[in-house]
Amino acid sequence: MAIATAAPSLAGDKKKPFAEIGDLARAKMHNDSEALWIVQRPNGSSYRLVAKGPAEHAVTIYMYSLQAEEVD
Repeated sequence: MAIATAAPSLAGDKKKPFAEIGDLARAKMHNDSEALWIVQRPNGSSYRLVAKGPAEHAVTIYMYSLQAEEVD
């Protein structure tokens, strides 16, 4: 099994409210500085989406996939 991670950072003063990234009511957890969603895809695979930043505004967003194919 391969683990794939993508972690883009938003440029400069660009911040994205957690509520615009995902439904906070469906988040596995969230607080003032972090939100975590488990996203199920139609094909049965899933990934974790994590938003981090101050005051419920993301400056970094991580996407983790545990079902990723290995990359050479």
